[in-house]
Amino acid sequence: MTNKEEKLMTVKEVAEYLRLDEHTVYRMARKGEIPAFKIAGQWKYIFNCYQKIA
Repeated sequence: MTNKEEKLMTVKEVAEYLRLDEHTVYRMARKGEIPAFKIAGQWKYIFNCYQKIA
């Protein structure tokens, strides 16, 4: 799968997937504890990264 085909997740989707509070996901992203990046001011998360974590 190439980067263009990777599914991007929202903070809500990541929180549900990892069973965490949305605020916890934001904090972890800001601290670099979970892989995330911003697009147009919104945090985005690559689904493949979280399959390995969960």
